[in-house]
Amino acid sequence: MNRSLYVLLILLLGSLGISTGAALAAEPWPAPLSHEEIVSTLHRVQTKDLSEDFEKQLRSLLKDLEKLEKEAKNKMTKEILPYLREEIEKIKKWLKEFRLEKGKEDPPERRRI
Repeated sequence: MNRSLYVLLILLLGSLGISTGAALAAEPWPAPLSHEEIVSTLHRVQTKDLSEDFEKQLRSLLKDLEKLEKEAKNKMTKEILPYLREEIEKIKKWLKEFRLEKGKEDPPERRRI
């Protein structure tokens, strides 16, 4: 068995109250693991859990972004674009009236709207 599996098995069996010596008596016992090896194994397990949590959060964020994209598109097509079209029509009407008043030879004056 792999050393990291031994560490995990020992930790699991210990948390369940099972004697590791009796549980693993049939297997030849490798040299004891150093503190660094145990910490490294636990760190890999924690890193895997963290990466799984990170993936879940990333998927959730992607779903939220897709939802926001749909909402923005809806607002743009139903609210913003109609408003801009209406304002453009007002400006066109104003320019047409202004040109009729001034005559076609004179350039229209600029004014703030």
